[in-house]
Amino acid sequence: MSDNSSAFHRFLEKWRLTPVSAAVVGAAMGFVLVCVGFALPFSSFGIDPVSKEYSLGGSLDNWRKNATFLMVVALFVFAGLGLMFGSLQLARGEERKSQNARRVVYGFNAILGTLLVLIVLALVNVLVFTEPIDQLTGRAWSRDFDWTQNTLYTLSPRTVSYLDSLQEPVKAYAFMESDDPGFTEMTTLLRSAQARNKKFTWQRLAITPRPDPKAVELARKYTLKDPKGGVLLLAGDENGKHDHEFIPTDKIARQDVDMRTGRRSSKVTFSGENALLGSLTSLLEGQVVVYFSQGHGEPAIDSMPPRGRTPNVESGSLSTLKNKLTANRRRFEVKPLTLERTLNKIPEDATAVVIVRPTQPFADHETKLLTEYLARKGETNPDKTVKIAAGRLMVLLDPMRQKEAGGTTFMPTGLEAFLASYGVQLPNERIQTALGQDPLRILTIVNPRSKNPLNTAFNDEDGGVTAFPLENVRVVKPLEGAKGPYQSETLLVAASQGMWLETDLGSNPNARAEAILNDNELQRKLIARGLVSAAVAVSTSDGPKMPGMPEDSSHGGGKERPLMVVFGSSSWVTDQGLGGPTGALRQDLFSSTLSWLREQSDLGKFVDDKVNQEYELRVPDTNVSRLKYLPLILMMLAVIGLGLGVWVVRRR
Repeated sequence: MSDNSSAFHRFLEKWRLTPVSAAVVGAAMGFVLVCVGFALPFSSFGIDPVSKEYSLGGSLDNWRKNATFLMVVALFVFAGLGLMFGSLQLARGEERKSQNARRVVYGFNAILGTLLVLIVLALVNVLVFTEPIDQLTGRAWSRDFDWTQNTLYTLSPRTVSYLDSLQEPVKAYAFMESDDPGFTEMTTLLRSAQARNKKFTWQRLAITPRPDPKAVELARKYTLKDPKGGVLLLAGDENGKHDHEFIPTDKIARQDVDMRTGRRSSKVTFSGENALLGSLTSLLEGQVVVYFSQGHGEPAIDSMPPRGRTPNVESGSLSTLKNKLTANRRRFEVKPLTLERTLNKIPEDATAVVIVRPTQPFADHETKLLTEYLARKGETNPDKTVKIAAGRLMVLLDPMRQKEAGGTTFMPTGLEAFLASYGVQLPNERIQTALGQDPLRILTIVNPRSKNPLNTAFNDEDGGVTAFPLENVRVVKPLEGAKGPYQSETLLVAASQGMWLETDLGSNPNARAEAILNDNELQRKLIARGLVSAAVAVSTSDGPKMPGMPEDSSHGGGKERPLMVVFGSSSWVTDQGLGGPTGALRQDLFSSTLSWLREQSDLGKFVDDKVNQEYELRVPDTNVSRLKYLPLILMMLAVIGLGLGVWVVRRR
């Protein structure tokens, strides 16, 4: 130590410096470094060359995005403070001699300690949310914890699945104020989405009282007439090729208003997650055209048939399904498809063809068109848009009956041989149950043994399953011994108890059920043992690997492409079937099946609206004065009591 001290003193003598002057020079240099550190964010180095905004301006999210520049600023500040601290240590010998020296040293130490604590706390709160540290900690810091009773702020499984598969950058601009209905829910949703996938980013822009310049620019660029309370989504390169969609206020939240008083209700119905998911799907999925076959007695796709045609009341309508499929999705179209003799091929833009409950058999030339359609390979344009859509088919069949001399039998659909060529068998059997109020109402679940992604979407590893009640269900099962390039497997299984397979459609289901319950021999003979197949999924080995599936998967993996799904019931997709408490589940089953066929990952349960009920403390009018004045009286008594206590202690 003595050698180091003597060397330091020789250095001071060489430059003719005293310890105090050396401390002043070092402190001045450290102060310059600190000033440089604080000035960097306001210099040209701290301005984003693209957006022309300050890198360390705005919200903490902007700071976290520019964490590297923040570390450079912190390095200058820390280096300057450290140099100042070390320099002032040279004047420690003057503390006892000079009162001014003591003030400088002790004052600086206090300021230094305060600044260091503040800077360290700021850096910790900023850096733990940066991507590398956030991933290292399993997103423990950026994750929101939802303590609400109805999980109001938790992303639904479908939204999580969609965000995990997001590959294209998406930027959301929220034109919202804190008093807008659904503000807390929507901003939390956007923040959670950004935490889930860093390709999704968002920014809040003020509209009132002083509009943000960026908000004015975006409103003018995208012709937003009244953006207040809405969210603008930009998919792609914001400064290059991109597409946009605006979510208006009424799609985010609804708040009732008392017609007598004009006051807003405390209950807010939040539908922003469903609107966000629909808009993202519309922006990123490209053009989707789903054709529903017509001309065989199928339900109309609109509630009102075209002019000149009489409505088929018995078949029902698919207008509810159409509206739900196209809601918030401007690139999603539903069109009719009439397989006439003059039709040479199914349109090239057909993303999928859906056949719902035909009451008239298909002719050979029509099944030939379907065969050619399913053999069609997809083609894309140079800009990655779809040129020719690959063939995909969904068939929903009911056990239609016809009367013959021998009794009532199953009416042929004309699709039996066509489906058999793809490994799907249609036995003349209807699934009925002897237990329950309606023998034709069957509970079905996604086959838990299936490797289809729908299994993991609707069934969890802990044994929880989603049950779909269907009516008038016929058996649809994989064809035994089928060979060829097609792989068929059971997708839906009937899970009701006391099931039997009925071949006589002319018998009374209720009387038949009662007879089975009262006859042990019939129970032993007819009651099915195990699960019964009610829907079949078909894939073929001629397409790219499905996203999210392992390479060695025998169904949906490798180079297999989804091709077809055949259901043994159809009434669940009509207007009446989609109504009531199970309508959302049925809509979700149809949408997820269609997503699987299209090789999209948005599989899972439907995103329901969420209600944020604010609870009010209702106090009788007689107790209002007590709430106003009692706390004031107690506070005054506390102050007087404290003063008396101090007076007593000091008197001693």
